[in-house]
Amino acid sequence: HFFVHANYQFDAPLNDQRELVRFWTHLEEIPPPHDSGKIAVVGHTPQATGEVLDCGHVICVDTCCFGGGWLTALDVKSGKTWQADLAGKMRVAD
Repeated sequence: HFFVHANYQFDAPLNDQRELVRFWTHLEEIPPPHDSGKIAVVGHTPQATGEVLDCGHVICVDTCCFGGGWLTALDVKSGKTWQADLAGKMRVAD
C-alpha cells in the first residue's frame, strides 16, 4: 500500500509525484493501477454515500465527514473499517 491525501500519477515513481496531484486532485476518474503494483489509499474525494470506495487498486476513505457523513479508519491488512459520525454513532465493517 501507499498513502496520499488526494490522488496519484499511475506512471510516476512514488517519490516523484506532483504535489498538486498528491494533495488536491480529486478522483474525477479512477486512475489506472500504480506502476509499483501497490494499492493506493486516498482521500479528498468525499463519498456522499458514507461508504469506502474500494476499486481494488485504489481505496478512497473520504466518507464525507465534513458533510455530515463518517470519519473512517481502515486497517489495510484486514480491510476492516471503523467509522464514527458527528453524533458519536459508531459502526464497523469487515
